[in-house]
Amino acid sequence: MNKERANHYVIDLFKTFSIDKNQLLAKQWRDALMNYKEDVVKEGWGQIVAECRTRYLPPLKVVYGLLNSIKRSKADIVVLNDFEDELTPQDRQNQHRFIKLIQHTMKEMREGRMSEAEHLKAHAAFFREIGMTEDADDLLRVVAEMQSV
Repeated sequence: MNKERANHYVIDLFKTFSIDKNQLLAKQWRDALMNYKEDVVKEGWGQIVAECRTRYLPPLKVVYGLLNSIKRSKADIVVLNDFEDELTPQDRQNQHRFIKLIQHTMKEMREGRMSEAEHLKAHAAFFREIGMTEDADDLLRVVAEMQSV
């Protein structure tokens, strides 16, 4: 948020709650608000105002807590939305198949019908099949190292 908008918020807050003019306190509040995008401040403003009383402002750590919480929730939504857009139906099908493969190979290992090397080879074959050749090669290198020891 820019300085002018932050000043506007602070001046309105001081007037609304009859806060004595205190340049240092006003500057601290303005600087605090300037750390956030305006949409974050707008979303949290009602909660901030609810913490205020006549001639009383909440500690800035309360304001930071509210705004940081909103900022994090917005960031989480953006990240999740970006991730969802990247997944194709084929990606989802591959995820499902990989989970099934893990369940199967872990069961086989637990019951003693498959070694760890065979387990890793099965995963490498799956990765190669879906075009993740570098990951497949990495797994096969691990298998080779296991067998050389």
